[in-house]
Parts: sequence; structure tokens; C-alpha cells
Amino acid sequence: MEQPRLADDDRLALAGTARAQALAPWPVGDARLATLGCGRWAELAAQLSAATGLSGDGAELVLLRPTATRAPILDEAHQQLLWPVQDADGLWLHLTVPVGDASMLRVDNLDRLAARGAPVHAVLVRVERTGTSTLLVPLSLLSSDARGQVHAVSLDYANEAARPTPLAQRILRLVQWRKEQATPAATQPTLAQRLLGPVLDVLETQAATGRMPLTGTQSERLGAALPGIASVGLHTVASALQHHLNAPQPAGALRLQQLCQRTVELDGLPSIAAS
Repeated sequence: MEQPRLADDDRLALAGTARAQALAPWPVGDARLATLGCGRWAELAAQLSAATGLSGDGAELVLLRPTATRAPILDEAHQQLLWPVQDADGLWLHLTVPVGDASMLRVDNLDRLAARGAPVHAVLVRVERTGTSTLLVPLSLLSSDARGQVHAVSLDYANEAARPTPLAQRILRLVQWRKEQATPAATQPTLAQRLLGPVLDVLETQAATGRMPLTGTQSERLGAALPGIASVGLHTVASALQHHLNAPQPAGALRLQQLCQRTVELDGLPSIAAS
């Protein structure tokens, strides 16, 4: 693109003297492919961890550079498709696509691309954060054709040829089952959620009422949660909780809430495995 005209938000503006022309596709052996995005999941985990909490300012999109991939796995319990991708250090990371009507084309295209063994040079993922977990959802990827030319594939708009794979049949059954259910399946809470949920509930009540002194019931709930929190090595959280039990104050309550919330968020980050 030559002489682009940008708007105040740095997007391309209308009119102007901008001129664009398509460049030749990259060949598979292009050295630039080895420099794209993030190729080590440990670095990715550090970035995601730093983006949690009040000061977090993580990117919404991340470009990953896997060295290998495996066939997608259907997690029927959580109603999502898991796609294992490997980094330069041999570590594996699961990218996640929730299974539902809105994502069926993405699920189908990913399954079909894997079934035909399409090369994967890079994957663009969206970082989806909730209060308890962080999902890495694949949106598009860089692949290559039989002529050795690299091209982009959008999982939402690609038109991959249908392949009657066993996984596709299981996905169809899962979608049909979801339509027949009155309520969606509940997600299993993480260990941090189970341990810190009662603490966060009490803190939420205190914040809503503005009443710092603990009631008898609140003290019992916090006291009952303390041994479990300490037993798993969350000593900083346990110390803050003990301090709040002894002398509940707004500053201490806010510190305890942030410690609990950050712990829950970190426990929900995608896991990285060696195999």
C-alpha cells in the first residue's frame, strides 16, 4: 500500500491518494515465516499472566507460530473442541472452539483442515477472558497449497470440502443434544473457584452493604475456608484472609478481593504440557 490516508483512530480512511496492489504469495521456504508471532508457549503464558488483575492490558488477538499440530479433540463434557498445537520447545497448548450453532462452520473447517493434513504455519487466536478462565480461540491460520504457496484461511469463511470423519459425527450429535436440552451443561469450577468462592461471596456482601464488621455466619464461612486455602500453598491469600478475620477494614478487604480474583484468573489460564 502506498500513501495510505489514516483516520484519527489509525484506521484506513476513505478517499485520499492511497494505492494498493496484491503482492505475490510467500513460498513455504520464506524466512519471514520463522519470525511471525509467538513461537514459545512459556512466553505466551507469561504475557497472559501479566494481563490479569486490575493493571492487565493484554492484547485481544495473538499470532502463534506452532511447529506441529494434532487432530482436534472433542471435549463433550465442556462442549468445546480442543486443538493441540506444539511450540519450538516441544510444549503443547490447547486452542479452544466452543461448540454451538454460531461456531459450527469454524468447527467444521478446523476438523476438515486437520483431516486432510493441511500444513499450519501460523494461527491467529482471539484471547477470550471471563472472570474464571482464559480461552485461546483460533480464528484463522496460514497454510500452504500443493504449489508451496502460503495463503490465509479464515475458519469462519473457508469452504473446506466435507469429510465424513468420526469427529464430525460426534460434533453433530453433540449439537443436536444441546438443542434438546432446556439448559446448557454447567462448567466445572476450578480448584481456585471452589476454595475462594466463599471468600469472594462474603467480600461481595460486605461491599454491597458497606458493613465491615463480620457477622457470625460470615466469620464461620471465612474461617472454614482458611484451612483449605493454606493447605494448597496459597499462603499470601491465607495471610490476608486471617488479617481480615482479625481486623476487617476496607483496605484489607480490597487487597483480599484482588488476591482472590487474581488467583482465580490465573487458575483459569490455558495449561501447557510437555506431551
